[in-house]
Amino acid sequence: MSVASAIALVSAVLLAIVGFGTSMHENLFKRYKRWAWGVIASLLVVSTAATIVQSWQSERELDQARHEVLDTIIGGDSFCYLELGGMVTPAGIPNITVIHSGKYPIYDAQVRIVPLTDPSRDPNARTVDRPFGNDLFFQIGSLSPNTATILPANQKIVGDSLKWNAFFFARNGSWDQLLRLRRVNGQWLMATKIISKKDERQLYYQVDSGYPTPIDWE
Repeated sequence: MSVASAIALVSAVLLAIVGFGTSMHENLFKRYKRWAWGVIASLLVVSTAATIVQSWQSERELDQARHEVLDTIIGGDSFCYLELGGMVTPAGIPNITVIHSGKYPIYDAQVRIVPLTDPSRDPNARTVDRPFGNDLFFQIGSLSPNTATILPANQKIVGDSLKWNAFFFARNGSWDQLLRLRRVNGQWLMATKIISKKDERQLYYQVDSGYPTPIDWE
């Protein structure tokens, strides 16, 4: 029971007690009429205020429940991002993993990856049949919280660095990920950040220790 409900209940009980007492002791009530009416008025005010507060709390809880259902259906503020697992195979092809982040499921997700450091990439290669040119495009689908999926990519890392820009679209909105890799002393280090397209808010930021600075986000 909420505090407002308890106050309303106690006030109602006290009003009943006062009403019963005044009917049983009419002479006593007449003697202390001003005091009695003051008590009754105060209890009525407290009871009414408690009822209003209780109604407001119920509306707020109902509104929160509606938002919770809507976020579950649409995806709320959840997002997903790329991570290169296994780094480089003997063929030089990284495993591209999409990782879910947030409380709610993500639906109808897709991503376009622009491999800026791929020497074979031609920005002018877009055609009717290939609207994204040499860019990579994947249908991710739905992701539940705390899950991940691997994309069937076929990309090589040429040299000692990788520079990707990834553009995500889903039922709950869109966001961009800047992904950078550098090989330092034989070890691959990562720097990445994710920006919401809705309000330019930074959703995620991670830079491995030892990654060269300043970071080229452009």
